[in-house]
Amino acid sequence: PNFKLDVNGDARVGWRGYSTKMYVSPYEIHFTGSSDLKSGGSLELENGADGWYSSYVPKGYKITGCYLMFDNGPDNLILRYSSHGTTGSNTVHTFSSSDHYSGGNVLYHVTTFNGSNVSDDNYIYMRFVNDSGNEVEFEGGYFILTRE
Repeated sequence: PNFKLDVNGDARVGWRGYSTKMYVSPYEIHFTGSSDLKSGGSLELENGADGWYSSYVPKGYKITGCYLMFDNGPDNLILRYSSHGTTGSNTVHTFSSSDHYSGGNVLYHVTTFNGSNVSDDNYIYMRFVNDSGNEVEFEGGYFILTRE
């Protein structure tokens, strides 16, 4: 059957219909070692477990920044990008424990990365490095999308 396109003033493009944000749920984090889903509101990486996430950038967009929330931050949060079929990756931004205090709520928010933006046909790779053995609790967040 034929249907009319109803966009209500906003095109349904981008990432899952969002044109300015690419959301990251705690459930999308892969991890090594022990974890706890904390009743669905966050993911806790325990006893030094590391975590990682990757996703392709939508066609016609680039990632320019991020807004990521933690109850306890990792030792380092490394954002890198690469493309399918290539070897190696490029660092876009690195956050360290010196970017936040030792406990409590941590917000990593940048609107411009230290390195280059991540353009379409690439994927973003986020790694939580937890070498000190502490517990990292990730509550979710998003990457900032802009049109290329």
